Amino acid sequence: GQSEPRSGAFRILCAHDPEVFDAACVAGYDLVLAGHLHGGQIVLSRRRGRDYPAAWFYRWNGPTFQRAGTTMLVSRGGADTFPLRFRCPREVLLCAIGVPSRISTSRTGG
Repeated sequence: GQSEPRSGAFRILCAHDPEVFDAACVAGYDLVLAGHLHGGQIVLSRRRGRDYPAAWFYRWNGPTFQRAGTTMLVSRGGADTFPLRFRCPREVLLCAIGVPSRISTSRTGG
């Protein structure tokens, strides 16, 4: 079974699919790390932090979402079975978590 987190503990959820974000907010997670090709494989345009055309199909397309004290970072991923990418480089997220800003991120791609 799962044990309850220590009071004041920073809670991180690693998930394959960002569709868990609503449940993670309700459960009180501080940070969600997710992926699942929600950056898309092909980016034709970028508006308001979202990549198109993938944003038309995926609710959680974009690098960062915040709600109710929970932050979610959505990675484009570092590997895939579909070899084509256009203006959507592979990436690895490096997260440094601390006080006072609590979350800072750096994205590397190529």
